[in-house]
Amino acid sequence: MDMKSISLKDIKTSGRNARQTFDEAKMKELTASVKEKGIINPILVRLLGKTTQRGPAVRDVYELVCGERRMRAAAAAGLEEIPAVIRQLTDQQALECMVIENLQREDVHPLEEAEGYEALMKKHGYKDVKDIAAKVGKSPTYIYGRLKLCELIPENRKLFYDGKFSPSVALLVARVPKDLQKEAGVQVAKGGQWGKEPYSYREAQEYIHKNFMLQLKEAQFDTKEKGLAGKGSCVDCPKRTGNQKELFADVSAADTCTDPGCFEAKKQARTQRTITRLKAQGKEVVSQEEAKKLFEYESDTTPERKYSNVDERNYYNHKYLSLRQLFKASKDVKTVFAVHPFSGKIIEMVNNADVPKILRKAGIKLNASEGPRVKDLAKSKTENRVREAKRGFWISKVSVTKDQRCRNVLTLFILLNDMGWSESQAIVKDKIKGGKEYGRPYSIPKIYELGDTVVQELIGKVIAEKPKVIDDEDLNFLSTKLGFSMAKDYVIAESYLQAMTKDQLAKLAKELNVNIDTTEDKKSALVAFILKNAPKGKVPKELVK
Repeated sequence: MDMKSISLKDIKTSGRNARQTFDEAKMKELTASVKEKGIINPILVRLLGKTTQRGPAVRDVYELVCGERRMRAAAAAGLEEIPAVIRQLTDQQALECMVIENLQREDVHPLEEAEGYEALMKKHGYKDVKDIAAKVGKSPTYIYGRLKLCELIPENRKLFYDGKFSPSVALLVARVPKDLQKEAGVQVAKGGQWGKEPYSYREAQEYIHKNFMLQLKEAQFDTKEKGLAGKGSCVDCPKRTGNQKELFADVSAADTCTDPGCFEAKKQARTQRTITRLKAQGKEVVSQEEAKKLFEYESDTTPERKYSNVDERNYYNHKYLSLRQLFKASKDVKTVFAVHPFSGKIIEMVNNADVPKILRKAGIKLNASEGPRVKDLAKSKTENRVREAKRGFWISKVSVTKDQRCRNVLTLFILLNDMGWSESQAIVKDKIKGGKEYGRPYSIPKIYELGDTVVQELIGKVIAEKPKVIDDEDLNFLSTKLGFSMAKDYVIAESYLQAMTKDQLAKLAKELNVNIDTTEDKKSALVAFILKNAPKGKVPKELVK
């Protein structure tokens, strides 16, 4: 080891130095101190082993190992030379000095520190985290956390340097897979509802656990299976929290997946395999589009409209029973399957029209609270017999009076009843006042009092704002019993067409006498063609757009 003053011109900095950022205010303070007192602590350099020609003499060239801030301050203060300690160091020894010296500084940025550890692992023979921990005097858990920071994407590194993340929050973001990390970083940096300041550690932890971690016990696939979706077993995956306890010490459940993309790919692969198997067995599986209509919300377990979940328990004869438990008495029950659009679960269902038969064969008597009454069944002519029975009075009134106003009233009543409570309230709130606090404020008499013009206006509003409330059963009832035709009586709104399947579009085109190529692959082209060629008739103002 040797110490002497060296010309600043003879010292080169290395890209291997862990120091990347310099606080401007602190650099000004250090420069002022150097101007007044000079350099008190020498820098550390090593001889590169080669010389350069400058002027008449051959001079040694040195590489800076530690002290870049002091060297920059000396240059800014106008000094030509700086005191330096010269050591003979290998590349690995030099890098170790840089990292260790950084650890001793109060202002070292955690990301710079992490990059120093990463360089030791990749370039200088350190085999594992324990080797580095022993060298620098830190715990393996600490080193694991710092190394994980290197997985921050560039956008999140900038946020970290800009002070939007604390080190603990940055580690939470770094654990998110890179394809989702930008979304996580933006939200954490933006903060809460009002976006006044970034999330705290607890808030960021809650957000990331909720949105980017999944419980393997809830998976719809075998977590031990290897090769599903081209992935390995979840049990052995390094992204399972239980396999990296040092990195996920804040996650209590060991069976937690931290890679939502992989989880979703496996779920889809398992679902597709199940669908293929069911179809090979001759089972009916409803389309993905139909499944979205049956299960509109993530919490839905019972399908809407014409099916019932065979595993959903209901109260029959003072007992909670599922339809599957009653199948033994009905050997010829036909079931269909649907893939839940949110959870990916395979839901087995039975047509509601078959439910009374299943119950009767199981010896269960129906009453008003448990299902359709026998006298209603005798009079009904459609699959949904309870609803049809309730409509019976109005059907007979229409058939006798041929009253178009009555048809419109009943049409609106049916459409409103098929909407959600809050949505139907929003439609009629400015037209019908009062009503029950909990329940729908409208009734057929109240709708009738509005007058035909207002009723037709509301029908148009429902169709324009909520086209999917009109299912196949309602369309059949409206057209066969009331003579109501969407295509004939109203201009078709684009939103209504977009909610239709290709087969429904083809059927509508035929009703409109529009010559259209039903083999067209893109549904959007069918929609555009119908909108362009459909005849225009009497149109409520809500649909004129």
